[in-house]
Amino acid sequence: MQKTLFKTASVVLFPFYSLIGAVLYGQAITGTVFRDFNANGTKDNTATFNEIGIGGVTVSCVGTTGTGTTTSSNTTATLGQYTLTGCTGATRVEFSGFLTGDYSGPLGTGSGTSVQFISTSGSRDNINFGINYPQDYFQNDPLITTSISHWKNADSYSPYFSTSLVSNPYSERNNDSGSIDDDIVHANTHEIGSTYGLAYSRSTETIYAAAFVKNFAGFGPGNVGSEGSTGAIYKVNGSTVSVLLDISPGLTPPYSSGVNPHPKTGTDWFCDDTWQNIGKISWGDIDISDDETTLFGMNLFDRSLYKISLPSGTIQSTHKIPGITGGAVWTQPTCANDPNTDLRPFALKYWRGKIYVGMVCSAESTDNGNDMYGYVFSFDPTTNTYSNNPVMDFKLLDFPGAGSGWEPWTGSSGPNNWPAITDIEFINGDMLVALRNLKMDGRANRPGTFMDPSTCNEPSGSTNAGGEVLKACYNGSNWDIEVAGTCGGQTGFSNEYFFEQDVKHGNDFLGSLALIPGTNTIVATSIPGNNAGGVSFIDTATKTWGPLPGEQNKIYAGGLDIDSDGNIDVFEKAGGLGDIELLGVPAPIEIGNRVWLDTDNDGVQDAGEAGISGVQVQLLKGTTVLATATTNSDGNYIFSNATGTNTTSFKYGLAQLMPNMAYTVRFPTTTTVAGTTYNLTTAAAGSNRLIDSNAPANGEVTILATDIPVSGANNHSFDVGYSAVACTINTPTVNVTCNDNGTGSNPADDTFTFTISATGTGTGSDYKVDKISPAPTATVFASVNYGATSAASSSFPISGGNLTLTLTDNTTTTCSLTPVTVTAPAPCSTPPVGQPDLKLLKTASSSSVNSGQTLTYTITLTNEGTASATGVVVRDVLPAAVTYVSSSASQGSYNNATGLWTVGTVAVGASLTLTITVTVN
Repeated sequence: MQKTLFKTASVVLFPFYSLIGAVLYGQAITGTVFRDFNANGTKDNTATFNEIGIGGVTVSCVGTTGTGTTTSSNTTATLGQYTLTGCTGATRVEFSGFLTGDYSGPLGTGSGTSVQFISTSGSRDNINFGINYPQDYFQNDPLITTSISHWKNADSYSPYFSTSLVSNPYSERNNDSGSIDDDIVHANTHEIGSTYGLAYSRSTETIYAAAFVKNFAGFGPGNVGSEGSTGAIYKVNGSTVSVLLDISPGLTPPYSSGVNPHPKTGTDWFCDDTWQNIGKISWGDIDISDDETTLFGMNLFDRSLYKISLPSGTIQSTHKIPGITGGAVWTQPTCANDPNTDLRPFALKYWRGKIYVGMVCSAESTDNGNDMYGYVFSFDPTTNTYSNNPVMDFKLLDFPGAGSGWEPWTGSSGPNNWPAITDIEFINGDMLVALRNLKMDGRANRPGTFMDPSTCNEPSGSTNAGGEVLKACYNGSNWDIEVAGTCGGQTGFSNEYFFEQDVKHGNDFLGSLALIPGTNTIVATSIPGNNAGGVSFIDTATKTWGPLPGEQNKIYAGGLDIDSDGNIDVFEKAGGLGDIELLGVPAPIEIGNRVWLDTDNDGVQDAGEAGISGVQVQLLKGTTVLATATTNSDGNYIFSNATGTNTTSFKYGLAQLMPNMAYTVRFPTTTTVAGTTYNLTTAAAGSNRLIDSNAPANGEVTILATDIPVSGANNHSFDVGYSAVACTINTPTVNVTCNDNGTGSNPADDTFTFTISATGTGTGSDYKVDKISPAPTATVFASVNYGATSAASSSFPISGGNLTLTLTDNTTTTCSLTPVTVTAPAPCSTPPVGQPDLKLLKTASSSSVNSGQTLTYTITLTNEGTASATGVVVRDVLPAAVTYVSSSASQGSYNNATGLWTVGTVAVGASLTLTITVTVN
């Protein structure tokens, strides 16, 4: 094919392949790194769901062309896009530098894994990569769960079975008739009482709810009973309620949540001292770690963060907040008057390996509103340390909240616009901070009115009890609070980022948040109606929340909730709702992913090394095969517990694939490509587990529980290579055993057997052992597994001498090791006891000598008997015609004066000598 270019009147022809080559070898690699919130392998961008790009991810490549290699590296821009230039030809692209808690997204039609390969002729555009943070994952229509506090009459709960922990479908935002207490009921008031902090374990479908102090609302029984428990954390499965932990005074020393301030039965609840304890006893917020093994709780009484083991409910440790007695050192210039009095914690959020703690400086010690601040500290649960400084702080009077603005935690008439940071959420890396006005907990009476504890009367006029939602933007290390409605370059309104927080009464926010990442919507407790507490939905695009004119469908509320005896028992708009949790399901797990031909035999997936199709891969739990996949044309295979359409290569719906469990992925020991058989390549070569081969000689790759520690921990590192590595059998280990053949006194008929164990490189699974000498040749073992020890061989006579063997691989018959020598052992039989038989021989160095010459005598003593001779002495007196010069004995000693050679014991077959040198007289 040719392409014609016109230049003036002449025609120039260029071969089309030349143009293609120029484009391919000079073309940049482009793509996007994004958050795959719904784990479908595609970057979704619709009117209701938007998966954002991720900046700051490192993208590197290694290319091959001709005889050289090329490399390049870059980082993604703010919206996740990247461009790589410099890598030419076949290319390997790698993505790295993720945040704590991030995993590779699933392999899909719009996204690859963290290591991807581009062939020489392949497209270099849209080399995309999805990242998965498991806690971001939600299926359609999760349940919105919240707690409801109920007003208590003078001496009893109004309706004994009032609903106190309820759920509604997320989709009910589109249903005007939705009610927060008429859908799914998990717990009633007599079971849990007043609660606020909620946490949810997706894997066990368990809701945890923590006791909360609120005026006119009683505590649940906990482990205390009718007295009411200030320190209970309840465990709710479906509608089954139990107590996980209770630190009410006296139950679990030295821990305490403070004394119950509510009056006992028969005492007037309208005029007690509960208001003095609002925000200062019982539990604040709770949250759960990503692996769901630790529950974190903020004890408002001792102002300590509690680490609680799940599912046991055992307290691991407690950690006082910075600035108070026993806590970390307070290094901030603000709240310096008396932080031990003024610091009041409440909010908790576990996010990416750390727990974030929200607190306020209450100005109790100064009664000066200018001394009030909000803070968020981070806490590392691995090192059990708080950050040295707040990761976010702001002056509270810059955000006045409800009515006339926030006021110090002082006064004799109960909480009056007392601020508390009661919830924290993260959205696209930025922080949302929720403020609750504790007036609604200390002075609120039914139906939404307010009591003055000093007079036990309702004050004149109306009082707003709302809170705030503030945004703090990530600056690369910490978070900066919004200023005049602007945050990190994002603009809300002239005074606040989320400027429409006055649905019915101005700043109608009640202090709790939740969100589904990607939906651009925040779920928040609010006052949606004149006499109703409910849930509103904040649109993060328009910065507003419903219900607004024409948007009444963005709310559901409890209404008046009239009970059977006609009494109103809910707090309605007076802060009767607690925390919000979205009951999500565990994120799916995917493991895989590539089988390739290792052409250079280095055990590493190099650019240009192609995938191998048609390789059968099995997933096993113990000895049970759960699924079998056959690699596709790119060499890819996948096992997943996600919902999906099965193909021969990608296997979905594997419910047995669960986090924190061990599995085996089995590969064949050889594979054939284009008629050539290849062996497994070297395992674990190099330092990068994402591009090496995992399979040992037997082809069975072990997946540890730590390889998939949590739901959503996709792991695409289980790659396996095959190569034409020369087969080598290593020198074996041989052990011989002697057999006396039943005649223990006759060494002549003793025999021996042997066992053998060998390893190899590039071999099959087993080898053959042949004897090649002494004749005749014979097969000793037809098959011995590499790495295993054979059974005992047949018997061979010791008298026949050593054996010479050849080892031959049963897969590659040209692969052998020879010679292998098996050394025959000494006989193990013992001859019978006999008699010694000594023989003596004396010789001279010369038969004739002259006077003055030197002469040497040699005496040889031999035992030719069948037993040793003991106490042997030989007498040899020198004649008078010679003079003694010297002597030497191989055993014993010689005395020339007496002529005695004292020998001692002469063993069977021993031959001993004595030489005597003399001079002839």
